[in-house]
Amino acid sequence: MTNQLEHRFSIKRISKTTEDDYIKALRIYNDTTPFEIKTPTNEITYWISKQKINTPFEVYAFILYLNDEVIGLSMTTYVKKTKVVVDEYLAVLEQYRIQTIFLVYESLIQNYYTEIGVEISYYLTEISYKESGKEMDRESRISLKMLCIEEYGKIDALYYALPLGLENYESNFIANIYIKGVEPVQSISPKTYQGIIDSIYYDYWYTWYTPILSSAELDIYKRIIDKNFELIKKSINNTMTSMPVLHSSCNYLNIDADISKGAIPVKKSMQHHIFLLIAPIIILLPLVIIWGYSEALKILNLSISALSTMIGTIISAIITSLTTLFIARKKL
Repeated sequence: MTNQLEHRFSIKRISKTTEDDYIKALRIYNDTTPFEIKTPTNEITYWISKQKINTPFEVYAFILYLNDEVIGLSMTTYVKKTKVVVDEYLAVLEQYRIQTIFLVYESLIQNYYTEIGVEISYYLTEISYKESGKEMDRESRISLKMLCIEEYGKIDALYYALPLGLENYESNFIANIYIKGVEPVQSISPKTYQGIIDSIYYDYWYTWYTPILSSAELDIYKRIIDKNFELIKKSINNTMTSMPVLHSSCNYLNIDADISKGAIPVKKSMQHHIFLLIAPIIILLPLVIIWGYSEALKILNLSISALSTMIGTIISAIITSLTTLFIARKKL
C-alpha cells in the first residue's frame, strides 16, 4: 500500500468547441442540469465560439478536470459595464457532488479571473425563490449551500430570473441575487442595484438572444425584459440610502442540499490489471520466438550448430572492427 495519496484539480478555459474534452464536459452539463434552469447547449457553444467579438459581456466556460479526467463543466459570464461576474453553472458527474470539490473549483475559477487581471466589482448568483423557496431545484440548493460557506449575502430586493428563450416557460420566476465582494458585502445603494440589474437584463440577456431569436421573437422577449425590469424598479425605494445584504439568513447548516461531505472518490490503480494482461505475453513471447527461429532454420536447410558458428564469426568480426575504430579515434 502506498504512503502517498493525492488529487489533481485543474480547470481549462474552453477556446475550441470542437475538442473532445469540451464535448464530454457539455454532455455532463446536459445530463445533470434541470430543464427549468438549463441554457440550450447550442447557445452556449455559439457564444463560446464568439469570444473574440466585442460584445457587452464575455462568457468564461471551463472544463473541470480531476486527476486529468473530465468530470464537469462550469460557465460564468463577465458583464463589462458593471464589472460583475454572474455564476451560471457548475455541473459535475453524480459521484463527484461533494462539498470539497465544488469549493475547490469555485476557488480555481475566481483565481483565474485574478490571474488574467479582470477587474471585478462583485460575484453574483441567482437562486430560485419559487413558492417562497419551496420549489427550489436541486442545483439551486447546492449552490445556496456553497454560497453560504463562501460568505455570499442575499440582496434584500425583488428580482426575476428571465426566461431561457420563449419556449421554456418554467425558467421565468422570482429569484434572489446573492452577492460577494472582496470583503463580505453588508449593503448596496438602490442605484447600484438597479444598475446591476439593468446590465444583466440588457447588456447580457438581451444581447445573448439578439442573434438567436428572429426579429419578431426578439421584440416579444424585450417586452418580457421591460416588464420584469419595471416591476423591479417600482419595488426599489429610491429614498433609501442603502439596501441591506442579508447574511444572517444564510445558514449553510440548515440547508438541505443533495451534496456529500464525504471523501473524494479515489480511482483504483490499474497496475495489477495491466500486469495480468502483460504477464501471458511475457511468458509466451520467448516460446513464439524460439518456434519461429526453428521454422526459419528448417526452411533454409541450416543446422543449429552451423548457424551458431556463423553468428559467432559475425559477432567476433563486428567486435574487432568496433575496437579498432575506437582505438583509432583515441589516437586522433
